[in-house]
Formats: sequence, C-alpha cells, structure tokens
Amino acid sequence: MNTERQLRDDEISDEGLFTGTARLKPHPEAANPVLTRDDITDASATFVADPFVVYNRGVYDMFFEIKDSGGEVYIGHAFSEDGLKYEYNQTVLAPEVAQHTYPHVFRYDGEWIMVPSPGANVNGQFRVYVADDYPTEWRLVATPIPDRVRQDPTPILWDGTWYLIYQDTDSMDIVLAYADSLTDSGWQTHPASPIFRNDRDAIEQCSIGGAEMVPSGRPVYHDDSVDIFYRSHINTELYQYRITELSTERFKQQEVGERPVFAKIDRQQWNRRFMHTLNPVYPWRCSDDIIAVDGLEADNYRYSIGIYTTDTSIDSPNSAQQNQ
Repeated sequence: MNTERQLRDDEISDEGLFTGTARLKPHPEAANPVLTRDDITDASATFVADPFVVYNRGVYDMFFEIKDSGGEVYIGHAFSEDGLKYEYNQTVLAPEVAQHTYPHVFRYDGEWIMVPSPGANVNGQFRVYVADDYPTEWRLVATPIPDRVRQDPTPILWDGTWYLIYQDTDSMDIVLAYADSLTDSGWQTHPASPIFRNDRDAIEQCSIGGAEMVPSGRPVYHDDSVDIFYRSHINTELYQYRITELSTERFKQQEVGERPVFAKIDRQQWNRRFMHTLNPVYPWRCSDDIIAVDGLEADNYRYSIGIYTTDTSIDSPNSAQQNQ
C-alpha cells in the first residue's frame, strides 16, 4: 500500500467501480467477520453493523453502529492499516449525545461530515455533524429535517444540488428530497416521490426489522449516473439501482443486472441469513478494492462486519464524475 496517498476534495471519484453490475465476493485475504460485538471494549455490545470506511493519510477508518444490551445505540470507530484487519478504538457518538446508526462519513468543502440515521432519542431527525477532531470528535451543526426521516438518509450531490433519499416516518415509503445546501432547512419533497411505495403492515411484521427498499450504503458516482443500493428485510436481499436522470424536476432509476447483489454461494456462515449494508471504501481510488459489508447469521440480531471485494468479472472502468 502507498501510505503517501492523501485525501483531497478534488480527488473524490468512483472511477471504475460498478460501471456495470455489482459483482462481489468475500475478500480472500480478510478473516471474516473482521469486527464483532466481542471487539467492543467500552459498551456491552449485542451487535455491530452499518460499516462506513474512509481512507485518510494511510489509515482506514471504520465508522459503524453499536447496539448495547440495554437497546441503546452508539457510533463506534475502528481503524486498520491494510483495510482488512481492524482494531476497535472507541465510541465517537454516545447515546447521551444522540442515538444514531448508519454513520455516513464523507469529506465536503474541506470538512469531514457525518450524516447518520436517527435513533430512539432523535426520532425523525436528519442531523449533520462536522468533525472538530477527526475521527473521534463530532459536533452537531444542523438539523435540516426535524421530523420526517425514519432511517438511513443517503445524500447525493449532483450538478450543484443536494438530494436525499430516506424512509418516511409515517408512510414508510422511500422519499426523495432536494435542497441547495446539505444544512438547508428548506428541503423540498421531489415531485417523483415516493420512489418506492412500501407495505407498512408487511414491514412491521418482518422478523428482522422494519425496512423495505431502504438505502443501504453510500452512493457510487459515474460520469452520467449514480448507483444506489437498497435492502429488503422481507426478501433479505440487497439490490443495485442506477439513477440515470436526476434534477429538481426529474428522477429515473432502474435496477442493474441480476438480482440480488449477493448470491447465496458468496455468503459465509457469519452472514448467511442477511446482508444489510454495502459500502465501498471512500474514496474508491484509495480503496485497494475493499468493500465493507455487514451480515446476520440467524434471526438473532447479532450482526457482524466483514470485508468483500469486487469480482474479477467486473466491467471495464470508465471515468467518474467528481461530485462529492
């Protein structure tokens, strides 16, 4: 690995990643799962999930959800020199600050940003945090949407406009909104919303949690399109969609390739029941072909985290639009 690689705002690109169908397999050099509840030292963890990995200055920083035995959730941090073996560090957002999951971390306008999913004591809130001391100290700077976001808000920056895909608190449908700024309080519902209509009764009866076609990882940018991964708790699968039209007036997405993303033969014992989140290392150009995933062995809510990689049959690269 070249430890001299630096992360600069003008270098963020997903060049060559998923230009066709996403084809993934367990990383042959990773001892999966690479992080489990047993690795957590400052909380009585029952599971770890929702991994987002950032490469910065020779270190892979993993941010992820921790759930403790009392049902409270934290955001934790682990680190790695090779992206394959992770050492747990500490919690970086504790329940007394706010309960969050799905810690989407990226760099924008010279700052590290975290846009997590709301937990029990901040229900419905889309919150934006900025790192005062990356990667461990985070400060709330805005709550642009105070009451509509149920889970897993996923921002997309495209042609100078911010878009947000999330599950609505009331309908449980998947909504698209837009604003001029990530921290703008004037987020508008897109005319194409909802982009998925969900069956609330089926979701509430699901044995592994209430989610259906919910965003499940960071967006992947191409020259003229954006890939989004969605998960179904009812079908227990992940699906790849490609957004080919995106403006404040128009939206078009379509499923890409074979479904689901992960064939049963590519699962291992630790993730055989369900794979819940998929996140290529950010930025991809520094990734060493590493993709963070989580998985569930059985209906016991004991999620663990593993490392996958792209299959050799991935389509040939093309250049990517530098959006984020």
